[in-house]
Amino acid sequence: MASMTNNFDRLDFKTQQDLKGVDFTDGGELVLTQLDIKLTTPELADVSPWEFAHYMAVENWLTEYQPQPNASNLEQVTGYLEAFHHLCEVEAWETASKILFIHPHPDAKELHKQLGTWGYYCEQIQLYSRLLEKLNLDLDCILLDGLGKSYHYLGQLQTAIEYHQRQLEIACQISNPQAEAQARGGLGIVYGLCLDQHQIAFQYYQHQLEIARQIGDRQQEIEALDSLGYFYCHTGQYQKSIKFCQQALALAREIGDRDAEFLILGAIGSTYRLMGQPKKGIDFLQQQLNFCQTTSNRRGEWAALTNLGAIYVTINQYENALDCCEKAMIIIQEIGDRLGEKDTLICLAAIYTRSGRYETAIGYYQQILRLTRQVGNRFLEGYTRASISYCYARLKQHNRAMRNSKLAIKIGREINNKQLLGAAVGTLANAYWHQKNYATGLLLIAQSMLIFPPFTNETSQFMFKTTVETICLALKGVSNLIFSYFQFKQRIDKPTKANKNSSNKIQ
Repeated sequence: MASMTNNFDRLDFKTQQDLKGVDFTDGGELVLTQLDIKLTTPELADVSPWEFAHYMAVENWLTEYQPQPNASNLEQVTGYLEAFHHLCEVEAWETASKILFIHPHPDAKELHKQLGTWGYYCEQIQLYSRLLEKLNLDLDCILLDGLGKSYHYLGQLQTAIEYHQRQLEIACQISNPQAEAQARGGLGIVYGLCLDQHQIAFQYYQHQLEIARQIGDRQQEIEALDSLGYFYCHTGQYQKSIKFCQQALALAREIGDRDAEFLILGAIGSTYRLMGQPKKGIDFLQQQLNFCQTTSNRRGEWAALTNLGAIYVTINQYENALDCCEKAMIIIQEIGDRLGEKDTLICLAAIYTRSGRYETAIGYYQQILRLTRQVGNRFLEGYTRASISYCYARLKQHNRAMRNSKLAIKIGREINNKQLLGAAVGTLANAYWHQKNYATGLLLIAQSMLIFPPFTNETSQFMFKTTVETICLALKGVSNLIFSYFQFKQRIDKPTKANKNSSNKIQ
């Protein structure tokens, strides 16, 4: 998905000081000037000692704090964050709000967005929560949008939905179409990307695109097109997916949004993998990885590594896949993104499934199950059950295989998802076949193909393919056995020349 951004032109601070174009990188004194903090002004002469101490702390954090040369990204912006919290303590809400939009260094985004790029979602939540309902509804829309995204990345999906829903209600109340488009886009991503409720998500994406085009917001248009590309990819309409992603990519390049450009390249690369053209997708993902590594975009780097790992799995380069996924797991655990961790676990499970290390794969699938229960993703829970069934069948643990297939079938029926149901029935066929119940296995294979032909998920394609190969191998063995039997029978039944002669003599 393309990166989410905000346009802050609608903000109306009481100070009426224009921050647009201000370079905040020339030192703490300039920052203090732009924030209207002057410790010698008459206004500060009347404050209490307690309040004055907080203002002194603000000045010290902005002018005296010097991070170490090897400081982490968070340590580099600690001065801004501490100054923000001291200003909130004395309820200097307008001044504190301006710190959110400071650029920590020339190539950085605004502070609150940069924290998200680095993966510091908890720190984002602290900023947004302290300012919420303190100034005006336009600012509240920005804060609610940020809260929705942060909680989404932390895997707290219901909380994310609640914040985006509040944002949508306020945006409609104050007639702020840009905030309305952002809220609809945020809701669409949670419902589609995380909860697999794609028809609900599709409606949100469509509305986001319509509003973006009505108000001429190119950034929102990029995000909506990218989201629609994801929708079509997930539903197996790959050509449509590529088409929408290409439109988003052209717009991103037109407005110079490098972050969006390289995230969309990643989406295109992943789509080519699902289309059965994995080698074509590698170049797109490598471009994304190189860009994210040079810009310290930790989440983007994780996404590129995970998707590259998935491609290497598809082309049976398991060592390369494992290397990518292990690096991705380190990144995603460092930034605390539980949903992202789930995606990397899926890739690791696929590596061990494809390479025949089924017990290890089952361990990863069990971790995925725990995460899916936490976020309530029933589709992924069902697919994981089907994958576990496949592994148990290969290990000849038939009862466990059948139990997990039946649980997957039950979930598929409950959520009325034909893709899941077809895959689950296919794994049940696999379980019967490994028990040498060939008639039931063949019947279920035919049934799975009727439910959902062909499988759009690349993992289920693999499981289906190997199941069919197992069946064909067994059928070939049976046919060879039958052929050998008839050959043997012919040799016995056919009289030899000697037998004929002796037979004639007897007559």
